[in-house]
Amino acid sequence: MPRKKIEPHFIERPMPSSKEIRDFERQVRNEERGEEINGRLSEIYRDQKGRLVDVRKLEQRAKRQVIVTIFRWLFGLSFLGIAVWLGLLFFPKNQNNEIELLMKAPEKVRLGQEFSYQIIYKNNSRETIRSLKLELAYPENFIFTSVDVAPVSRDNYWTLADLPAGAEGKLEIKGMIINQENSANMVYAKLLYQQANFSSELKKELSLVTVVDDFGFRAELDYPSAALLDGENNLLIKFSNLNLALVDKFRIDFETPSSVAIIGPTISSSSPWQLINQNNSFELSGLNASSSDFEIPFVFKIKTANQDRAEIIVRFSYLDKNGNLLNFFEKRAGIDIIKNDLNLALMVNGGQGDRSVNFNDTLNYSVSYMNKGASSLQNIAISAIVDSSFVDWSTLVVSSGGKLKDGTITWTKDEVPSLAEIKPGQEGDLNFSVRLKKFASSDLGNNFQVKSYAKFNINNNTSDSELNRSNLITSRLNSDLVFSEKVLYFDENNSPVGEGPLPPEVGEKTLVRVYWNLKNTLHELDKARVSLDLPPNTSFAGLTKIQAGNIYYDQASNQVVWEIGRIPLSVTEVKGEFSLSLIPTPNDRNKILVISPGATVSAIDLDNNAEIKLNSSPKTTKLEDDDIAALSNSGKIQ
Repeated sequence: MPRKKIEPHFIERPMPSSKEIRDFERQVRNEERGEEINGRLSEIYRDQKGRLVDVRKLEQRAKRQVIVTIFRWLFGLSFLGIAVWLGLLFFPKNQNNEIELLMKAPEKVRLGQEFSYQIIYKNNSRETIRSLKLELAYPENFIFTSVDVAPVSRDNYWTLADLPAGAEGKLEIKGMIINQENSANMVYAKLLYQQANFSSELKKELSLVTVVDDFGFRAELDYPSAALLDGENNLLIKFSNLNLALVDKFRIDFETPSSVAIIGPTISSSSPWQLINQNNSFELSGLNASSSDFEIPFVFKIKTANQDRAEIIVRFSYLDKNGNLLNFFEKRAGIDIIKNDLNLALMVNGGQGDRSVNFNDTLNYSVSYMNKGASSLQNIAISAIVDSSFVDWSTLVVSSGGKLKDGTITWTKDEVPSLAEIKPGQEGDLNFSVRLKKFASSDLGNNFQVKSYAKFNINNNTSDSELNRSNLITSRLNSDLVFSEKVLYFDENNSPVGEGPLPPEVGEKTLVRVYWNLKNTLHELDKARVSLDLPPNTSFAGLTKIQAGNIYYDQASNQVVWEIGRIPLSVTEVKGEFSLSLIPTPNDRNKILVISPGATVSAIDLDNNAEIKLNSSPKTTKLEDDDIAALSNSGKIQ
């Protein structure tokens, strides 16, 4: 029977949406993941033969496994603890504690001051330490002088004796440092050693820094900021504060361009110090034999004009026993070269270079002129310009009738007839002086300096350029340090602070109280110091009271000294006081005696790197500052 032919047909269904497709795919993935998890769980819960295991038995086995694991950990920790204990018992402790290494030296020293490095090493272990070797690396500018234990070589290497348990050893090395001011100088120590029963070499290291904070003297350069081509110009090296100088001999060297020549001075043989020229180097000796400030006048000459500026470098160096030059001072002098026929040179208080001055100082100016050309100069006007708000023009004193206008003093042929014509080689000087104002708190924020220079013009030509100017001098104003000294029998509360007869009597002791007071606000100060030279029959009686530093009596110089040191800006006032004892002699009867000839104050202005020096007025047995004592005290010795 023939089969019935089936005609194809289609069932119309709606197409699935995108969301339905995503849900379907997610369901398929979840089913696959579930089958995978079930398969893995089946493997976990089957034994080695593939049979399902009892879950309860599996839990009990897991508990036993945890107990075994904990037991194993405890056993391991116990074994490790026993191993550590045995290690501490039979092996050395921390090598850093086996031996102790110390080094002592001053934090600050003066240039050329002998000091010592003290090396201390101690055995802190219970066994002897052996094969000790010590090596020191000194600062580059250290000069070795002596040691209490002889080194093996080079003054810095030692082999040391074995060190028993608990014992210590010491070395003391003496020397001095020659280096620039405020330089930090590091010494390095290395100690090598071996512990008992061990062949390996161990090491201990240490370092220490010592600062050269003072030269024991001051040295400054004074030179013109501008110099005439082919003219002779002064360069002064000024020495001051020599009482603490320890370096007695050193070299002065100049480094100059080929266009500059240095000419040494002629020194009198009667000077306490000597200067010897050796191949354009100068040897200075006898520095600490001089009891007062002095200066060495060098001359420099600029021979050619292939540049507009020249620089001269001045160095001080110490020659050690090995022939090495140790440099400890260096200053640079930058000088502009003037190329004109009329040479103008300005000086302030005897110097041509920049300088520091104090409030209320008098500035003494001198303008020198000279025709260096081959022909006459006619109808010349010379002016001096002093630019500062601190100049008190009411104190101006001018020679030769110069005229003042807007901070400028001008001389013409009307005031100085020789300015009508200045012939070749002709020279002259124009002088004036002016006082600076005192500091006031309202001055804060001003420019604390005075700029001064001279200039010339010909036939009323008012041009102003480097070609017709002198050297420029910048006078920087130091801090407003003020010092006062009072000598009292009764203090400001009218309470007696003195003892003994008043007026003083022959053979009797009279005690008076000295009060010193320093005030400062503008710049930070360092190395502040007050000293008082005691007159005959007067002695230091102690009873000091100070806010900073230390007051003491220096018997060698017969001085009372107050070493203050640094005065920061946060400290605006420092006070100190002490007592003096006066015992007049028969020759003093009916005389008024000096108790204080006036104290001297010195300090370094850290902003200007300049020294400030002040002096107080003398005080006598009249006790000028004591109003109560003045009622019954004539000051005459009874």
